[in-house]
Parts: sequence; C-alpha cells; structure tokens
Amino acid sequence: MKSVLSILLILMLAACSSTPEKKQEKSYAPQDLKDSDFKKTVAATFIKGSDYYFNGGAIALGQESLQLRDKGDLEKFESSKDPLSAAMALCYNKKVNEGLALFNNVYERYKNFPSFWTGRGICYVIQKQARKAMLYFNKALELDSRYTPALNNVAVLLLNKGEKHKALNALKLAEQSDGTAFTPRFNLAHLYLEYYLVDEAEKLFFDLYKVKKKDADVLSGLGTCFLLKNDIATAVKFFKAISESLMELRPDIALNYALALKMSGKREKAMEIIEKVDKKRLKNYSNYYAQIKKALK
Repeated sequence: MKSVLSILLILMLAACSSTPEKKQEKSYAPQDLKDSDFKKTVAATFIKGSDYYFNGGAIALGQESLQLRDKGDLEKFESSKDPLSAAMALCYNKKVNEGLALFNNVYERYKNFPSFWTGRGICYVIQKQARKAMLYFNKALELDSRYTPALNNVAVLLLNKGEKHKALNALKLAEQSDGTAFTPRFNLAHLYLEYYLVDEAEKLFFDLYKVKKKDADVLSGLGTCFLLKNDIATAVKFFKAISESLMELRPDIALNYALALKMSGKREKAMEIIEKVDKKRLKNYSNYYAQIKKALK
C-alpha cells in the first residue's frame, strides 16, 4: 500500500465563478439617448440563488462555473442579456479586457452584488494577477461573509500559495454556508485526499455522485478514494465508468486508472489506457507518467 501512496497523483481544483442570469442591462446607440438616460442608475438588489448557470449537462460543476463550459457554450453566454454572465464568458474565452470593460460599464447597477466582485476577481485570476484577484474576492466577502463562490476562489488562491490550512478553513466555511454547492465540496474532497482523509473525501464525492453519476471528475475522485483504501475492484469500477475517449485529454484520470488496472492484474489494459495519453498534455504529470510506465514493465 505504501508504494501506491508514494506515486498516486491527487490533483485538480476547480475555480468557481458564479454570476446571475436574471438581470437585464440595456444598451443604447448615441442617437437613442434622451434626458431620462442621464438619471443615476439604481443599484439592483442581489438575491441569493440567482447566480447559477442552468443546463450544466453531465458536468456536476457546470451550473456553478463557466470555466468548465466549451468554447461554443461560452460564445452563447457572451451574448447573454445578463451583463455579468456575458462578462464572465468573455474572460473565460480569453477576452479579458472586454470582460473587464463590461464589468466597468455595469458597476453602478451591480456594485452591491458579491457575484460582481467575484466575477471581476476571476478575470484577474485568468490574467494571473492573483493579488488583485484576492482584493476583489475579499470585497465580495465584505458584502456577504459567507458567499460561497468567493470563499471557494479564496481557497484556490491560498492553495496556489501553499497555505493549505487556510484554504481548508475557507472551503469548510463555503461548504457549511451552502451545503448544495458542488464546487467547494469538490475542492474540499480533493484537499481531504491530499491529507489522506479518505473517508471524509469519499463522503463528499458520493454526495456529488448522487447528483451527477456520469461526471468524470466525480467518478475519478471516487476511484482514487477506493484506490487509496486498497479496494482495487471498486476503484476500477468507477474509473471504468469514465469514457475512454477522455483519457487522451485527461492524464490525471488516465494515470490513476492505469495504476488501478495494474494493481488488479490487468496489465495489458493498463498499458492500453496509458498509451492513450497525449504526451503534450502531461506537463506536471510527466514524473507520474514515468513512474506508472516503469511499474507496468
């Protein structure tokens, strides 16, 4: 079991961006301007629960974050009637300056929304400006100290800085604040795995599994839990439920699956899975890949 723990890769955190879809912002061409347009914009009132993306598909985290949406989906959100959704889509589609400009345009109306400040923060995360992003997440928390998306993103930034205990506290508070939110539970489960708190991680992953049984990250999380518990047959069952076409794109999943197959005595199948991995996508997984390849010889 020690050999498994020494090479088992536990990685993957999802940043959460949550913005409303219900508010509508009007735009005008210069010739449409009239006296009434110069009245001060009335700040809208934030309603909890309004900041979700629906039709998340097979992705358990898809209704809480645009990060997991494909390019086509993001382009649809870019033309959303809700300016916050549109701004976030622009940022995730690598049009950060346009997204930030849109946030600026609707500041007066949405300045009391924690989702407004969280969205801006995520745009700065995408620009790799972590310190500026943290300022905006903290501003969101000034408006609502238990606002789950901001807490989750603070935790991700803390993890990136290596401050795991602080990140753990932020994720626990996020999970306690909204027990139905997928993303903080997902991240908390992965952090528990990093500390080898497998039972705690397993419980959270199963909660997510009840909602989205076909989600690849949730299935992989459960497979990893059972791999750490040395219940190899159950681990293989969960990994096997993931489409093999995804293995090329997701070395983190493929390598853990290959390890589970090897430990179950299915060396040839393990080799088949590991050969599906796109070597260009290995990056931080290169050493783990080499270790698995060596174990399969």
